[in-house]
Amino acid sequence: MRYIKRFILFFLIIVALIFALQNYDIVTISFLKWQKDLSLTLTIVLTYILGAISGGLLFSMFKSLVKSGKKKT
Repeated sequence: MRYIKRFILFFLIIVALIFALQNYDIVTISFLKWQKDLSLTLTIVLTYILGAISGGLLFSMFKSLVKSGKKKT
């Protein structure tokens, strides 16, 4: 099982590297009056990280609401 996990990890790293090498184009990110030129790969990675953080925060808030609702009943 350990070798299967290592193979999957190695495969995902190779796929991520291929993705990064093929998407090195520069894109302009605009937010309100702020503009920044970043590589497409970096933009996608940062968006993924922000989504993971916000999703984790929402999940933990929902979980605490459910726990507090169960304690009241």
